[in-house]
Amino acid sequence: MCALVGVAAIATSGCASSAARDAPAAPPSSPAAFSTAVNLRSGDLPGAEVGAPATIGRHPNAAFAACDGGVNPSLVVYEARSVLLMTGHESELLRSRVTTWPSERLARRNLTALAAKRGARCELHYGGSSVARVTIELPGGARAVGLRAAVPGQRAPEVAYHDIVGFVSGPAEVVLTAAGFGRPVPAQTERHLLGVLYRRATEARGT
Repeated sequence: MCALVGVAAIATSGCASSAARDAPAAPPSSPAAFSTAVNLRSGDLPGAEVGAPATIGRHPNAAFAACDGGVNPSLVVYEARSVLLMTGHESELLRSRVTTWPSERLARRNLTALAAKRGARCELHYGGSSVARVTIELPGGARAVGLRAAVPGQRAPEVAYHDIVGFVSGPAEVVLTAAGFGRPVPAQTERHLLGVLYRRATEARGT
């Protein structure tokens, strides 16, 4: 999924302050259970508020998948998004997504397509004014990869920075989506949340 569409989807209206808005428990040893174990929760970012509840269900974007060479979203086995975290008077919006594919090969193919040059060209086609590759180091020498798209705001010279950065864990694609209005979400914030996601994914896989 492209950064522009992915981050626009996280900016849903309405606020929820209760941790009960986190994703519900699921049966063990299932894609749903893995997603619940890994996705961000209301207390993962100190000082953040919850702006929208966790959601379950695919958000297909076949047009972008065809554009960047990603996997057809109809093949998704299970997909879940975390609660929406808001900081800085709603100037920063963050949400994670866990998408389970039929195989690890397909998960890697989809993430690789997003972070490649072709994916960057698609971001420009879909409204980005500039696109840059993002790489964030994870524990144990692993890396999360993705893109940052700068998008013109409704009023010049406003700019919104949309990041989508992720890694693969087994057949699951684990992605952090971050939107910063006026400036990018700080790298340390993204590194912290991706570290949380990576640790949970590693623990959930038993590796």
